[in-house]
Amino acid sequence: MRPQVLLLTNELDVGSDLVVRLLRERDVPFVRINTERLSERTFTWLDGVWSVMTRRGQASLTGIRSIWMRQPVWPEFDMPPAVAEVLQNQWRAAIRGLASLDASWINPIDAGLAAESKILQLTTANRIGLDVPATCISNDIEAIRRFADDHHGRVVVKALDAPLIEQDGVSRFVYTSRLDPKILAGRNDPEPVPMIFQEEILNKRDVRVVVIDDEAFAFAIAADPNDTDWRRSGRTAAVTRIDAPPHITTMCIDFLASLGLRFGAFDFAVNEDRYAFLECNQNGEWGWLQRATGAPIAARIASALTRGIPQAG
Repeated sequence: MRPQVLLLTNELDVGSDLVVRLLRERDVPFVRINTERLSERTFTWLDGVWSVMTRRGQASLTGIRSIWMRQPVWPEFDMPPAVAEVLQNQWRAAIRGLASLDASWINPIDAGLAAESKILQLTTANRIGLDVPATCISNDIEAIRRFADDHHGRVVVKALDAPLIEQDGVSRFVYTSRLDPKILAGRNDPEPVPMIFQEEILNKRDVRVVVIDDEAFAFAIAADPNDTDWRRSGRTAAVTRIDAPPHITTMCIDFLASLGLRFGAFDFAVNEDRYAFLECNQNGEWGWLQRATGAPIAARIASALTRGIPQAG
């Protein structure tokens, strides 16, 4: 039987493992491509017909009904960095070409790429009606200094793009940090790059809301409330499933729909007065949240991918 679901993921993604298990239980034919291994496989488009060589043999992609674009990791090449980047770009272009298939995507490639923009996210959240903390995105020292003064120095600083540094085979994440106003004193030259400066939400707790189409799952993450970024605690932080306020759930669903997305992981800083929107990761992590709480996120994703596809039982 030809595969009807295509998973574009990586070897280490726990969420993909959970969804694969459900697809097998439902007897839905699928192909999983771990994108870091693409250069070890064959990948062919011939007169409009796609095929790919997997560990289980040649698979036709004709008839694919749904595609899950899940955190692709591009192959590494033992070549000078500039050459390796060119080679990786060829694989990115090949994967983008899968948009030619008559399939439903989670998330569509173009919409997903556009939604990586933090500025678009903040603009959309404001328009939808979510509570967005006061924000300045700039490399102008004077503008940053004025913003910090307006908020009595209680400001955090974040990267404007994915803050993952790869060096000597080691990955290092740049976390959200509190701004030290002293570093602005006596400076006038622009910062090398623009960054996000945002009012700090005090006495907060961290909440992640995972949305698939029109269903939401909310979780409280028990990190140190004085820490500016719960991700420092990683998956060791205690997680509890909670009920988000209905109006927050509705606005998250509207946010995704307005950007042409079907999946998103929303992060909020919550205190007694506010449910403050921080960001929406269109490919956010959720496998550890399901394992910690039993929330049926994988089942909801599997159902979204198999809608209209006959299943066993």
